[in-house]
Amino acid sequence: MAEHYRRIHKYGAAHSLAGRSLALVEEAGLEEDDEKHERLRQRRRIFRMLAFPSTRVRILYACVMLAALYVYIIPTIFHQSDASSLGAAGASPKAKTAFPSPNAPGVVHRGHPDDPLAAQLPRHPIVNGRLEVDPDLTVHPIHQLIHDARDEWDRKLAKQSTTLKAADAEYRRRYKRAPPVGFDKWWRYVVENNVPMPDEYDQINNDLAPFWALRPTDLRDRISQASVASDSYTLRIKRGLLRTFQTYNPSPLYEGRRDGQVDLIAPIAKYLPDMVAVYTVHDTPQTLISWEHRQDIWEHIADGEFLDDNDKVEATHHGWASACSFKSAINQPSKQHIQPVDSKIGAKSFIANHWANMDVCENPDLIPLHGMLAGKDDYVTDLGATFALSKTRLHADVLGVPPERVIEDVALIPWEDKTTERLFWRGRNTGAYHSTSTPWKGTHRIRLVGMGANYTGVTTVLAPPDAMQGKNVRDAATATASSDLTARYMDMGFVNIPLQCDEDDGTCEEIANTYPSVEYVQSEDSDRYKYVVDIDGNAWSARFQRLMMSGSLVFKSTIIPEWWTDRIQPWVHYVPIKVDYSDLYDAVAFFNGDTEGNPGEDDLAQEIAMAGRKWSKQFYRNQDMTAYTFRLYLEWARLQSPTRSMANFVYSESMEV
Repeated sequence: MAEHYRRIHKYGAAHSLAGRSLALVEEAGLEEDDEKHERLRQRRRIFRMLAFPSTRVRILYACVMLAALYVYIIPTIFHQSDASSLGAAGASPKAKTAFPSPNAPGVVHRGHPDDPLAAQLPRHPIVNGRLEVDPDLTVHPIHQLIHDARDEWDRKLAKQSTTLKAADAEYRRRYKRAPPVGFDKWWRYVVENNVPMPDEYDQINNDLAPFWALRPTDLRDRISQASVASDSYTLRIKRGLLRTFQTYNPSPLYEGRRDGQVDLIAPIAKYLPDMVAVYTVHDTPQTLISWEHRQDIWEHIADGEFLDDNDKVEATHHGWASACSFKSAINQPSKQHIQPVDSKIGAKSFIANHWANMDVCENPDLIPLHGMLAGKDDYVTDLGATFALSKTRLHADVLGVPPERVIEDVALIPWEDKTTERLFWRGRNTGAYHSTSTPWKGTHRIRLVGMGANYTGVTTVLAPPDAMQGKNVRDAATATASSDLTARYMDMGFVNIPLQCDEDDGTCEEIANTYPSVEYVQSEDSDRYKYVVDIDGNAWSARFQRLMMSGSLVFKSTIIPEWWTDRIQPWVHYVPIKVDYSDLYDAVAFFNGDTEGNPGEDDLAQEIAMAGRKWSKQFYRNQDMTAYTFRLYLEWARLQSPTRSMANFVYSESMEV
């Protein structure tokens, strides 16, 4: 409409100029041919009609505008853009790529006639990475989450680089600097080993960005200090040869972790620049820096300056909040949103962005719920130079790749032969130290087993889509005895005797009595369950890759980002679950049906399970772990290089594979 009037104004101005030109010509007595005069007169008549239309023309304008409003404007208002639409037609195009595209078999994409969301316009709102259930809508929130996730995954796959030149350009676009020397050798490894999604390594940049505030000499000094600390091992690359040394007491576990890192880089050590990497042998992170120190680091980087290494940060006992912005929820009690497990229908929410939900600063309700955080107020220290195999988003360690318990394949039990439909979990009571002086009863593993062992009360559960039948979410939900939910959905428990507990104060006995040990189940038998849970232990879960390989639907709860987090899509490959488990019954009921016999979305469950298996076979191989470590060490080598400013990659067409 506005463009229409701009055109009229433009033509009106031209008409005015043309009229003045003709008047001047006539006034000067100049002779123009009749054809030119006639063209000018016709133009003036057209301009008058456009600028000052008659009633008939105005009616014609109105009809045209109403038609345009109906065809173009209204759909634009009510249908979202490609980034968030439930109803726009056509899935994102696939890129022509040499890398595999792990789409689930039978996936219903946006615009497909069988898509249950194709005609749905209202949306549950997404706030800070969580879908907040609108109880007045008739769209099941998990339908929306799956639909959006598939669109996002398609877009992510489609935009991946397929040439070294494109990867170089994408790197510079994301990180505003050149890739490190050796980037071409990393690219050759990626192509030759079919490593997918070659652009998704943001975790490396997140971990290493603070070290740009250190001079190379100061970074090397910090690495040397870390290498002599207790319980560590060091990997040193010199002229392509790898050497190791360690400060830990002999232990099969620690030696296995060191050897695992050696095996990861054995195929590519000869391509690595000289560098030193120091790992803690423990499975938990070691470095927490304050928000003020982090801000000081960013300011120095922005100004192109280095930190004065003489200004060391003293270790102080300030707790988790000191690592967060003053404006974050953890430092603003009014922003905190702790919800009970049996939250009512209007307060229900689901994870839309798993990465965002791992942010302890914006989700302080995680602290009492997870053993890595509960009852602990860690020390803030100086920026260290240590690699760890797991970390939270609070910590400043460099994340490495844990190759423990990685397998190539498992025999697939067909979905229709997975005869047990309860949610399965077995494990030990790790995740926290259990004593009368620690808040262990609220930690993640204890609460999960508690849901399957002795959970009482009544819980409101969202109905599966088949039971909604045009009802809104509120009217279709049911209040169900938690004991009935346990009997219908849960098969979980601790195996063996309690550990990580204080025998003297009676805590071990309390755990044994409250959560009786259950029978251990072999992996091949657990594969007959359609639904399995994966949760953190003391740190990351080493069983995740095997669970994904099993072809069962994985429900995963975690606060720990891993090397593959940028390279997976929740709701496409697995079902993300909040750490408080307030969404667990709702999610299981969606796929498995409710306690009243209404069926769940079994086909969707199978699709996600098979997509997860395919993902694990394409994204979680030894080659994928080596590719991540290769790129990580190229970056780390540049940071400690005496000639850091010259350790940049320069593209040449001859480097293409």
